[in-house]
Amino acid sequence: MSMMTEFFCGHHPDCQTMDSRALARAKLNLKDEFLLVGLTEEFTASLALFEELLPDYFFHARKHMAARGAQNINEIKPEPLTEDNRRRLLTLGTDEALYTYARELFHARVAVCLGAGYDGSL
Repeated sequence: MSMMTEFFCGHHPDCQTMDSRALARAKLNLKDEFLLVGLTEEFTASLALFEELLPDYFFHARKHMAARGAQNINEIKPEPLTEDNRRRLLTLGTDEALYTYARELFHARVAVCLGAGYDGSL
């Protein structure tokens, strides 16, 4: 199952089968129907974009995050996500292609909204 592709594709007829048409529709929806989709592995940059694009809701989000510090209360700490593990977590095929596109789209929005030199700092 291609969970990300299925989610971003929606209920369009192209989405009945998870093939190249569904992937194309998911990419189109990601670009045109969502203001921003952040990346967990680039959480600070995601917050910075949300602050920029939705300032009334995310006013000083990074400042509050920095003041709170790390809040992971899990007793068992997860190991860092490696590139190999990330690939195993993604369904082969359309999800991998959609994730790659989402990263490219995210970085393009960072460059436009925050400047090409943004370093991801709080």
